[in-house]
Amino acid sequence: MTFSYTSGTTGPPKGAMISHRNFASFCGAVAFNKDTGFNQNDVALSYLPLPHVLEREFLFSMFYAGGSVVYYSGDTAKLKDDLALVQPTIFVSVPRLFSRFYDVLKAKFKEVQGYTKTALDYAVNTKLSTVQSTGRFTHRIYDPIFFNKTKQALGGKCRLMISGSAPLLPDVQNFLKICMCCPLIEGYGQTENTGAAFITDGSDPVTRQVGGPVVIFYFILSQVLNLNWLIFQK
Repeated sequence: MTFSYTSGTTGPPKGAMISHRNFASFCGAVAFNKDTGFNQNDVALSYLPLPHVLEREFLFSMFYAGGSVVYYSGDTAKLKDDLALVQPTIFVSVPRLFSRFYDVLKAKFKEVQGYTKTALDYAVNTKLSTVQSTGRFTHRIYDPIFFNKTKQALGGKCRLMISGSAPLLPDVQNFLKICMCCPLIEGYGQTENTGAAFITDGSDPVTRQVGGPVVIFYFILSQVLNLNWLIFQK
């Protein structure tokens, strides 16, 4: 189908040959994953470079699911305005931008004073303790009071964040989970294997790991139930 050129971080840049079946298999794996089961109601904001294999496979998966993709204005400095306008339900990005959200929110929290500061710190510490012990990132009391406001950083409707291309710091991952009240899953792979080999579980409290194989569930299910027609004959 295409040659996708690597960035050269692991050696000289090279063109990785990726077939239709490579991308179709990835779409099948995404469709069966409990965290990434995109649907027709999902909306995505596309701002990563289209030659990047992460963005390409993400867009193909959205198209396969019948979701909506809105391309950003072209100026990353206005990404905040784009997010507010589009209100994506799925947000795919890279650690650099997620770290920027982390820094901005941390700075905003430091500006809070008095009793509100005490209550906010308690809410943050409570949710961080919960997400690190159970993986749960929502709270029925603190979310309406504090974290429904922080969710607006991604437009307010995001139900899933996905990070790829580089390692994501655990502190950033856990903090954004509690602030956005949704899972932040992390993928690992190379351009040569269509950008995805492993992916974390959205409810897993353990960070500093890349999760299990992306396609293993689809592979087992297709062998048992002979579901290849879902991907290759649709």
